[in-house]
Amino acid sequence: MKLLIEMSCPVLLLQADASSGGMMTDEHVERASNILDEVVTVKLKDIGHGLYREKTDEVLLPVLNFLEPLRT
Repeated sequence: MKLLIEMSCPVLLLQADASSGGMMTDEHVERASNILDEVVTVKLKDIGHGLYREKTDEVLLPVLNFLEPLRT
């Protein structure tokens, strides 16, 4: 948690589906969201721990959406 407190940049938190092998619980996401100043959370259904390997296109879209406003 100490590292989360020290973060001052926007954060994209991708949560895989626990029933498909995701490791981050809703409680983890809630705790991180309460600590981070700028956080966007995305819950990915039917995608397990290997987010990018399992469903690349479904994972890439929220990543690109998160990054777009940060472009200068």
